[in-house]
Amino acid sequence: MRKLFAPTIAAATLLVAACDSAAEDQAEDSLEAQGEALEEQAEMVDEQADDATSEVEEDQLEEQADALEERAEEKYDEADNVE
Repeated sequence: MRKLFAPTIAAATLLVAACDSAAEDQAEDSLEAQGEALEEQAEMVDEQADDATSEVEEDQLEEQADALEERAEEKYDEADNVE
């Protein structure tokens, strides 16, 4: 009887591990996509800063771009830490 259960348990364990892996991959992909979107937003805001009509406006836009880049980096870090 044990000889029948051992392979079944091993196969079930592999299936569960594979499911977790797919879920982890999906979470990583989602976080990385969010990071990429934030980076693109940061680039657009940075370009707006280049076209700013005043130094104050330019500084504000550059700060926004920096904040977006920081959020993007946080998303990449989260993706690296998905378990």
